[in-house]
Amino acid sequence: MCFLPLFMDVFMLATSCSQGTLELTWHELPLVLRTDEISANLPSSGTRKGNKTPLADIPIVQTQGAYESCEAYLDTYFRLLREDCFMPMREGIRSFRAGTLDDRDLHVFTQVKVAGVFFFPRDRGLAYGLTFQPRRAGLKRQQWLEGSDLQYGNLLCLSPDASFSSMIWATVCAQKVDSYDKMKTFSIFIQFCSDDNEISDADALALLLKSPHCIMVECPTFYLAYKPVLRALQSLDEQTLPFVKQLVMVANSPQPSY
Repeated sequence: MCFLPLFMDVFMLATSCSQGTLELTWHELPLVLRTDEISANLPSSGTRKGNKTPLADIPIVQTQGAYESCEAYLDTYFRLLREDCFMPMREGIRSFRAGTLDDRDLHVFTQVKVAGVFFFPRDRGLAYGLTFQPRRAGLKRQQWLEGSDLQYGNLLCLSPDASFSSMIWATVCAQKVDSYDKMKTFSIFIQFCSDDNEISDADALALLLKSPHCIMVECPTFYLAYKPVLRALQSLDEQTLPFVKQLVMVANSPQPSY
């Protein structure tokens, strides 16, 4: 199999993000980080200019007065929640690339290899076994099994080139595998975020199989708590949003007669 066209496709995907997240509407934003959000040469998200953060274009909640429209109201709360979910991971990856990462801020795993493809019962689909080594030195087997990292549903970002110029998103789909005694490595099962990755599952698997230096990072926030809310917000219709007068127009409700 020739992997050159595949790597060229990923390179084109990574370099064709010129429209950027800043130009996407809140309906269009993916529920993972985009490549341009990691590589953007912009100030940190904590630096504000006017009423927006320059990196993620986050509006500020109106503390006085009404919103311009239902669209502005939903846009504000969706972008704020998305930023709350992904800001620690984005800043951690940028610190890792700069060589200034504190290992307590972001869990990084190296020597990531595909151990196999497995079919999960009960219509759970395909899962992929990964072996890896933690970047934190001295992690013991019992610490690994009892630790809070890599729990079911946690979001993972895999970088086949170890530089995050291309990214593959996945979630932990099963309990940790106790394979350390036999393989002297750590193992988990993952499933790809097919709806949010920029390439197909087959292409993602091919990249991981070919990569000799893949690394993996874990989102510090609890992704399972954020994803359904973000998806529900994106499904809302501005035309049928309830409590518009109270939430958007900030109109006072009449006092009850009692």
